[in-house]
Amino acid sequence: EGVEPFSARVGRHLTPTALHTSYTGGESKDAGGQVASEGGGEAQGEGGGVLMERTAVELLNVNVGLTCNMSCHHCHVESTPTRTETMSTAVSDRVLELLSLSPGVHTLDITGGAPEMHAAFRPLVEGARKMGRRVVDRCNLTILELPEYEHLASYLADNRVQVTASMPCYSPHNVDLQRGEHTFEASIAALQRLNALGYGEGCGEERDD
Repeated sequence: EGVEPFSARVGRHLTPTALHTSYTGGESKDAGGQVASEGGGEAQGEGGGVLMERTAVELLNVNVGLTCNMSCHHCHVESTPTRTETMSTAVSDRVLELLSLSPGVHTLDITGGAPEMHAAFRPLVEGARKMGRRVVDRCNLTILELPEYEHLASYLADNRVQVTASMPCYSPHNVDLQRGEHTFEASIAALQRLNALGYGEGCGEERDD
Protein backbone atom coordinates (compact mmCIF):
# COMPACT_ATOMS: atom_id res chain seq x y z
CA GLU A 1 0.00 0.00 0.00
CA GLY A 2 1.05 3.61 -0.47
CA VAL A 3 2.25 5.73 2.41
CA GLU A 4 -0.42 7.90 3.97
CA PRO A 5 0.21 11.59 4.72
CA PHE A 6 0.75 12.62 8.35
CA SER A 7 -2.76 14.00 8.72
CA ALA A 8 -4.32 10.67 7.79
CA ARG A 9 -1.96 8.64 9.94
CA VAL A 10 -2.56 10.82 13.00
CA GLY A 11 -6.27 11.14 12.39
CA ARG A 12 -6.75 7.39 12.43
CA HIS A 13 -5.67 7.23 16.07
CA LEU A 14 -6.65 10.59 17.54
CA THR A 15 -10.07 12.12 17.13
CA PRO A 16 -11.15 15.47 18.56
CA THR A 17 -13.57 13.81 20.97
CA ALA A 18 -10.79 11.61 22.36
CA LEU A 19 -8.52 14.51 23.22
CA HIS A 20 -9.49 15.78 26.63
CA THR A 21 -7.75 16.11 29.96
CA SER A 22 -8.93 15.98 33.53
CA TYR A 23 -6.83 19.04 34.38
CA THR A 24 -8.79 22.28 34.53
CA GLY A 25 -6.37 24.89 35.78
CA GLY A 26 -8.09 27.76 37.55
CA GLU A 27 -11.40 25.95 37.58
CA SER A 28 -14.38 26.82 39.72
CA LYS A 29 -17.79 25.25 40.21
CA ASP A 30 -21.13 26.90 39.74
CA ALA A 31 -24.11 26.53 42.07
CA GLY A 32 -25.01 23.20 40.48
CA GLY A 33 -21.54 21.80 41.07
CA GLN A 34 -20.56 21.95 37.38
CA VAL A 35 -17.00 22.86 36.45
CA ALA A 36 -16.68 26.32 34.96
CA SER A 37 -13.37 27.52 33.53
CA GLU A 38 -12.23 31.01 34.47
CA GLY A 39 -11.11 31.63 30.90
CA GLY A 40 -14.52 30.75 29.50
CA GLY A 41 -15.26 29.41 26.08
CA GLU A 42 -13.58 26.02 26.44
CA ALA A 43 -15.61 22.95 25.64
CA GLN A 44 -15.91 20.45 28.48
CA GLY A 45 -15.06 16.77 28.04
CA GLU A 46 -16.09 13.80 30.11
CA GLY A 47 -15.40 14.18 33.82
CA GLY A 48 -15.13 17.96 33.55
CA GLY A 49 -11.88 17.98 31.58
CA VAL A 50 -11.15 20.65 28.98
CA LEU A 51 -11.76 19.29 25.49
CA MET A 52 -8.79 19.89 23.15
CA GLU A 53 -9.40 19.70 19.42
CA ARG A 54 -6.60 18.34 17.27
CA THR A 55 -5.49 20.79 14.61
CA ALA A 56 -3.51 20.11 11.44
CA VAL A 57 0.08 18.84 11.70
CA GLU A 58 2.41 21.64 10.56
CA LEU A 59 5.84 20.74 11.96
CA LEU A 60 7.77 17.49 11.94
CA ASN A 61 10.51 17.09 14.55
CA VAL A 62 13.06 14.39 13.76
CA ASN A 63 15.83 13.09 16.03
CA VAL A 64 18.51 11.67 13.74
CA GLY A 65 20.61 10.05 16.47
CA LEU A 66 22.54 10.40 19.69
CA THR A 67 26.14 10.88 18.57
CA CYS A 68 27.37 14.30 19.66
CA ASN A 69 30.71 16.10 19.90
CA MET A 70 29.83 17.14 23.46
CA SER A 71 28.95 15.47 26.77
CA CYS A 72 26.72 17.97 28.53
CA HIS A 73 25.62 17.29 32.11
CA HIS A 74 22.11 18.55 31.40
CA CYS A 75 21.51 16.60 28.16
CA HIS A 76 18.10 14.93 28.47
CA VAL A 77 18.98 12.20 25.94
CA GLU A 78 22.52 11.67 27.30
CA SER A 79 24.20 12.22 23.95
CA THR A 80 28.00 11.84 23.87
CA PRO A 81 30.77 11.17 21.32
CA THR A 82 30.58 7.46 22.24
CA ARG A 83 26.88 7.01 21.45
CA THR A 84 26.39 5.20 18.17
CA GLU A 85 22.60 5.29 17.70
CA THR A 86 21.81 6.91 14.36
CA MET A 87 18.99 7.11 11.83
CA SER A 88 19.25 4.66 8.96
CA THR A 89 18.99 5.61 5.30
CA ALA A 90 15.73 3.67 5.07
CA VAL A 91 14.18 5.76 7.84
CA SER A 92 15.41 9.10 6.47
CA ASP A 93 14.05 8.15 3.04
CA ARG A 94 10.70 7.32 4.67
CA VAL A 95 10.67 10.69 6.45
CA LEU A 96 11.10 12.49 3.13
CA GLU A 97 8.44 10.31 1.52
CA LEU A 98 5.96 11.16 4.26
CA LEU A 99 6.92 14.83 4.03
CA SER A 100 6.25 14.86 0.28
CA LEU A 101 2.76 13.44 0.93
CA SER A 102 1.98 15.97 3.65
CA PRO A 103 1.86 19.47 2.10
CA GLY A 104 0.49 20.92 5.32
CA VAL A 105 3.75 20.16 7.13
CA HIS A 106 5.75 23.29 6.38
CA THR A 107 8.73 22.73 8.71
CA LEU A 108 11.23 19.92 9.23
CA ASP A 109 12.90 20.39 12.63
CA ILE A 110 16.08 18.31 12.96
CA THR A 111 17.71 17.51 16.28
CA GLY A 112 20.15 14.98 17.80
CA GLY A 113 22.77 14.52 19.38
CA ALA A 114 24.62 16.90 17.18
CA PRO A 115 22.40 16.32 14.15
CA GLU A 116 25.07 17.55 11.74
CA MET A 117 27.28 14.56 12.63
CA HIS A 118 24.77 12.04 11.31
CA ALA A 119 24.62 10.67 7.78
CA ALA A 120 20.91 11.41 7.54
CA PHE A 121 21.34 15.13 8.17
CA ARG A 122 22.26 16.40 4.73
CA PRO A 123 19.84 14.21 2.76
CA LEU A 124 17.03 15.41 5.01
CA VAL A 125 18.07 19.06 4.67
CA GLU A 126 18.41 18.92 0.91
CA GLY A 127 15.33 16.80 0.37
CA ALA A 128 13.13 19.07 2.45
CA ARG A 129 14.51 22.24 0.89
CA LYS A 130 13.84 20.88 -2.61
CA MET A 131 10.21 20.56 -1.53
CA GLY A 132 10.24 24.18 -0.42
CA ARG A 133 9.94 23.29 3.25
CA ARG A 134 11.51 25.27 6.05
CA VAL A 135 14.34 23.39 7.80
CA VAL A 136 15.47 23.98 11.39
CA ASP A 137 18.84 22.76 12.65
CA ARG A 138 19.06 22.52 16.43
CA CYS A 139 22.74 23.27 16.71
CA ASN A 140 25.04 23.22 19.75
CA LEU A 141 27.31 25.79 18.02
CA THR A 142 30.62 24.16 18.99
CA ILE A 143 30.26 21.68 16.11
CA LEU A 144 30.84 24.61 13.75
CA GLU A 145 34.31 25.15 15.18
CA LEU A 146 35.63 21.63 14.66
CA PRO A 147 38.17 21.36 11.79
CA GLU A 148 36.28 18.51 10.11
CA TYR A 149 33.14 20.66 10.02
CA GLU A 150 34.73 23.93 8.88
CA HIS A 151 32.37 24.15 5.88
CA LEU A 152 29.21 23.39 7.85
CA ALA A 153 28.23 27.00 8.52
CA SER A 154 28.45 27.82 4.81
CA TYR A 155 26.41 24.71 4.01
CA LEU A 156 23.65 25.83 6.38
CA ALA A 157 23.64 29.31 4.88
CA ASP A 158 23.68 28.06 1.28
CA ASN A 159 20.64 25.87 2.01
CA ARG A 160 18.94 28.62 4.00
CA VAL A 161 18.61 26.43 7.07
CA GLN A 162 17.27 28.11 10.18
CA VAL A 163 19.73 27.65 13.02
CA THR A 164 18.25 27.33 16.48
CA ALA A 165 21.37 27.55 18.61
CA SER A 166 21.68 26.46 22.22
CA MET A 167 23.83 27.89 24.97
CA PRO A 168 22.71 27.31 28.55
CA CYS A 169 23.81 30.63 30.07
CA TYR A 170 25.33 34.05 29.36
CA SER A 171 28.07 33.37 31.91
CA PRO A 172 31.31 31.80 30.58
CA HIS A 173 31.83 30.06 33.92
CA ASN A 174 28.38 28.47 33.95
CA VAL A 175 28.53 27.41 30.31
CA ASP A 176 31.93 25.77 30.69
CA LEU A 177 30.83 24.12 33.93
CA GLN A 178 27.88 22.45 32.19
CA ARG A 179 29.39 21.78 28.78
CA GLY A 180 33.15 21.59 29.25
CA GLU A 181 36.16 23.90 29.11
CA HIS A 182 36.27 26.53 26.35
CA THR A 183 32.68 25.85 25.29
CA PHE A 184 31.62 29.46 25.81
CA GLU A 185 34.54 30.73 23.73
CA ALA A 186 33.83 28.26 20.92
CA SER A 187 30.10 29.09 20.98
CA ILE A 188 30.75 32.82 20.61
CA ALA A 189 33.17 32.15 17.75
CA ALA A 190 30.50 30.02 16.05
CA LEU A 191 27.88 32.75 16.44
CA GLN A 192 30.30 35.25 14.90
CA ARG A 193 30.90 32.82 12.03
CA LEU A 194 27.13 32.61 11.44
CA ASN A 195 26.78 36.39 11.68
CA ALA A 196 29.45 36.80 8.99
CA LEU A 197 27.28 34.64 6.72
CA GLY A 198 24.21 36.80 7.28
CA TYR A 199 22.54 35.08 10.21
CA GLY A 200 21.00 37.50 12.68
CA GLU A 201 21.11 40.40 10.24
CA GLY A 202 17.60 40.43 8.87
CA CYS A 203 18.34 38.36 5.77
CA GLY A 204 15.26 36.17 5.96
CA GLU A 205 13.24 34.05 8.34
CA GLU A 206 15.45 31.01 7.74
CA ARG A 207 18.23 32.62 9.73
CA ASP A 208 17.42 33.32 13.35
CA ASP A 209 19.19 35.61 15.76
